[in-house]
Amino acid sequence: MKKEITGIVLADEHFGAMDANRLYEEHKRIIIPFLNELDHLDVIFIAGDFFDHILYLNELHANRACSFMDELVYQAKRLNSVIRIVYGTESHECNQYNIFFNRFFHGDVDFRVISTVEEEELFDDFWILYLPEEYMYDKNEWYKDLFTGDKKYNYIIGHGVIQELMSDTSYRMTKTSKNTNRAKVPVFTSSVLLDNCKGEVYFGHYHINSSMKDKIFYVGSFSRWCFGEEKSKGFYYIKYKNGKYSREFIENTMAEKYTTFSYGYDHEIFKSKEAMEQELKKIERLTSENIIEHIRLNLNVPDTYPEAESLLTVLSERFKNQKNIKIKVTNGYVDKARKINKEYLKDTIQKYSFIFDKNMPIAEQSHQFILTKFEQDIPTERIDWHLKTKDILSNDEKDGEEN
Repeated sequence: MKKEITGIVLADEHFGAMDANRLYEEHKRIIIPFLNELDHLDVIFIAGDFFDHILYLNELHANRACSFMDELVYQAKRLNSVIRIVYGTESHECNQYNIFFNRFFHGDVDFRVISTVEEEELFDDFWILYLPEEYMYDKNEWYKDLFTGDKKYNYIIGHGVIQELMSDTSYRMTKTSKNTNRAKVPVFTSSVLLDNCKGEVYFGHYHINSSMKDKIFYVGSFSRWCFGEEKSKGFYYIKYKNGKYSREFIENTMAEKYTTFSYGYDHEIFKSKEAMEQELKKIERLTSENIIEHIRLNLNVPDTYPEAESLLTVLSERFKNQKNIKIKVTNGYVDKARKINKEYLKDTIQKYSFIFDKNMPIAEQSHQFILTKFEQDIPTERIDWHLKTKDILSNDEKDGEEN
């Protein structure tokens, strides 16, 4: 085994998800200069979702994706690196890696796309397990020859769901049906991954850089194009040396900033119009001076706030020409009214529950309704007589029409 092995791990490039030139420039000005500083690199891993969706070759996104891969291949050739891409989510990848082979590969670089689970002795006695995202009926059967615990891989590179590392919301969104008649993507547990790896595990799919036990890592998306992903973006530089594993997270300092400001119902801005105006001017300054590119305001307006119902209209009008500022208002007054209406509806349903009793005669239902609604106790027999008389009259009218 080589005494020292180095590599980088990228994930979730998502070419096509945001401005094509912007994403390309971030890759070119962050990753390529880092590689230029190196005189050797053994492997370049891409842990899935290089693409965001199916791209047309005549559009700018495809051009920029190819241009970056062109530069990555040049660096791989210069550094004597191999390239391994683990296939990601099908709805993103759309089987598009062939464009790279057709464009510029002539055997100069050891380049492979891994589309089904496999192990590889990448270097002498240095084993990698690749776990692309695949659909299967039985996870245990699918991985039975690999997840034995007997062979400890140096690295596991994959794409998909690691149960303990994803946020509860994201994990619930990716949970698959319990229907065993449908193929589904697997959910990995940290214990299974650690049982089969003596080194480190790197996955793509979850866009927030995160780790567990300093052994399992979600690389996170290289760039940022939405709220809720405030943590640093970038990639990993990994190293194996004399039996020890280490890593360095290289931050993408060019990633656009998406920041959420939240204001609870007891926040100072709701104490006076002057305080509100001062805060809104601060927000406008942050975007106008490009300190923060994208801002989201979450306001929980108290029900005591003057003209609370019109605040959303006022804010929307003020920021209607500023696409980088998003407004989300939770109106305490509206919430309070909703709760009251919900309780009223619940009480009303309970109050008139007899209407839904299919076994109760209609005359008795009518009796109960009149008694409950108008507090008049009309005998059931009288109601029944009126109902039957109406039926008789109705039938007489029909007979008259036939004659």
